[in-house]
Amino acid sequence: MKTKICREFSSCRGSAGFTLVEIMIVVCIIGMLSAVAIPSMRKSRVMSQVAGVANDLRILGDAFNQYSIEHGGYPDGLTKGLPLGELPPGILAYIDRASTWTEKPHCGGYYVWYGDWGADGQGVSLEIWDITSPSMAREIDKQMDNGNYSSGRVKVTADGTELWYFLEVY
Repeated sequence: MKTKICREFSSCRGSAGFTLVEIMIVVCIIGMLSAVAIPSMRKSRVMSQVAGVANDLRILGDAFNQYSIEHGGYPDGLTKGLPLGELPPGILAYIDRASTWTEKPHCGGYYVWYGDWGADGQGVSLEIWDITSPSMAREIDKQMDNGNYSSGRVKVTADGTELWYFLEVY
């Protein structure tokens, strides 16, 4: 078998291979497809993180509600999840994964239990303080409540750095 060796550029035009134009067209098509796909993938990721934080708040809220039913009231005081890792006394028995309380939520910050708001008497709440993603806090409000940041069972501060999930409102 003899192989054809192209000695001149003009005689190689019929040989197999891709032209520069064909390669550029393929690169442009891939670029357009990725420009459409990447933003939707990012949004899906954020929405799954929002759902995770909302689920953790519901699980923790259910644990505190069960505690309240069995003990005739909620635990008193202020307890922070991070950096201290504290849980209100007796509540651990009602939480399947204690790490839910001590892990950093996807929106940043840490969980806080506020047993009673005292004189201003707003209620009993689970909170997330020092949120690093205000847009995610607002999405959590939309998913769990009415989307109005200053009313309902879930409230978000104007700057989006704190979220309150009220279990009981006075």
